[in-house]
Amino acid sequence: MDAVTAAKDLQELGVNYTQEQLDQIKQAEEQRLRQRRMEREAKKREQLAELYEDCDGRFAFIAGYTDGGAPYGVMWEEVGIDPGLPFEEKVKLYHMQVLG
Repeated sequence: MDAVTAAKDLQELGVNYTQEQLDQIKQAEEQRLRQRRMEREAKKREQLAELYEDCDGRFAFIAGYTDGGAPYGVMWEEVGIDPGLPFEEKVKLYHMQVLG
């Protein structure tokens, strides 16, 4: 339950609020929701950054590296993604496939 709904419920029970108090409650709730959205977006960015570690322009997933340092793994074509797409778009498409 959010603070605005709680305040409305309390008003129905007879608690009186000034308009200033209601405005403050509404602003506080909006700020809380903005903060939660920012936290979710930051978490998504962090997850994407982790996802970029295992891929490059040639590979959708880098499984490892040879002794000489060459990457090997699953190529973009093998997962049905056009290798000519911009890198970020390929990564997003790939991880949409993987995460469902």
